[in-house]
Amino acid sequence: MDRTICCKLTTTSAVSEALEETAVVFAEACMFALEAAKKHKTSDKRKLQQVVYKDMRSKFSLTSNLVIRSIARVCYAIKIAAKKRNIVKDFKSTSIDYDQRIFAYRERSQSVSISTIHGRMHVPLDLGSYQKKALKGKDPTCAKVVKIGKHWFIHIVIDEDPPEKKGGPPLGIDLGIRSIATMSTGKKINGAKVQAIRARYARIRASLQSKGTKGSKRALKRLAGREARFMSWINHNVSRSIIREAESHARGLIRFEHLKGIRESTRSWNKHRNRMMAGWGYYQLQTFTEYKAARVGLETEFVNPAWTSENCHSCGYRGIRSKLKNWLHCPTCDMVFDADLNAAKNIEAGGVGAGVIPAVRNATRIADQLMEFFSKTG
Repeated sequence: MDRTICCKLTTTSAVSEALEETAVVFAEACMFALEAAKKHKTSDKRKLQQVVYKDMRSKFSLTSNLVIRSIARVCYAIKIAAKKRNIVKDFKSTSIDYDQRIFAYRERSQSVSISTIHGRMHVPLDLGSYQKKALKGKDPTCAKVVKIGKHWFIHIVIDEDPPEKKGGPPLGIDLGIRSIATMSTGKKINGAKVQAIRARYARIRASLQSKGTKGSKRALKRLAGREARFMSWINHNVSRSIIREAESHARGLIRFEHLKGIRESTRSWNKHRNRMMAGWGYYQLQTFTEYKAARVGLETEFVNPAWTSENCHSCGYRGIRSKLKNWLHCPTCDMVFDADLNAAKNIEAGGVGAGVIPAVRNATRIADQLMEFFSKTG
């Protein structure tokens, strides 16, 4: 099982300049390989390498392995884009791929040895306790150097043995905007403060967009990065809370709703609601939870979201939902439930399908009522 550890590089001006120049040439090499891949209509690494390797070695000041890594990146990007029915247009000069021949991690000195167009360089790492623990005794074979802002980072990929599956009953998770995550155990993570912060970002963004100056555009770019980092931090914390809740209740499976396409299906005339839905990072939260769960031996599953918020988790009949007060009243049970908790319990049970089970139950109940009515009336 692969795991990526992000580490900050402690660079000097000379190292930064070398990495910058290498990243530019690496991106140019990727663009050259991309044009060849389009011309020959191939995304096969071996075929493309046979076509462009000699030309790239003579044209670009990259080592042979950096040329091979650029070709591999192009082929991988084409395949990923094809799955999403997209095409690859360009490559930015912000990252460089490395394999075991042009990269080495030195645990004793807490540094890395990486190839650049100016030769091999040994760069110290700024490691925290998390990175030191994760990299202890490891011999990673590949990495990616990435520029974020003015700083350089290296994403080191390590191989870990998969943990034993813990087993146990599922934990249902209902995701939302008002409540970020509601768990079937009853724990709820409120999203009011998060939405207030996002609303403030939206007001600032609207004010800057109305100006249209170069300074306002630069400020908008900084604001976008700040909001994205904030939401990523929130989702990391929420995903950790979900894992802790599953472990504390001896659950072996985490169940989410399969929410793909929900933004399109819930689009309305309300601009505020559409904006909140557009910025809802449910997929990122599910992804963070999924890889964290795999790391501790928990499984993840996605179920059909149909009617999970409308049907009573106790009897399965359709209830009366109040979105304003966020409760669900079940006429059959004559009980009132928290709507999010009710949905989480339905998700825990594997969902309620597309209304088939409740429809059958309702039909049976109506038939019973008719029989009772006719028996009384003779």
